[in-house]
Amino acid sequence: MGDLLKLPYDDSTFDVAWCANASAYLTDDQCWQMLRELKRVVRPGGLVAIKEYDATGCQYQPCPPTLWLRFFEAFSRSSNPQLASINRDTRLGEWLRAVGLVDTCQRPTLMVRFQPLRDVERQFNSRSIALEGWARRRV
Repeated sequence: MGDLLKLPYDDSTFDVAWCANASAYLTDDQCWQMLRELKRVVRPGGLVAIKEYDATGCQYQPCPPTLWLRFFEAFSRSSNPQLASINRDTRLGEWLRAVGLVDTCQRPTLMVRFQPLRDVERQFNSRSIALEGWARRRV
């Protein structure tokens, strides 16, 4: 266990580094530091794998397909770092190359929810919309 911004390992220690659902909790500067740290602890020719939530691949049918994209675009302007980073996954490939990682690829997965939503999905959506009063703002 360690701090993603200062991993307690020597350079080139691992063949693979795996990071899941963490960058959304970091500021942009912290995310850059995390990527540099992951690159540092993986040996040349090794693999850095990052799994993140792709907000742009979320749809709820039969609502208009652009509705959630408008919410996520509004979230990206938030002063809350977690909400503001919701669209970061679209830039991670570029950032990985910028820190010196090569042969990068991204594999987005479309997430479609059909009506009627299950209770857990309704609760998740209600909480998401309620964050920072988004339900009261015009999006």
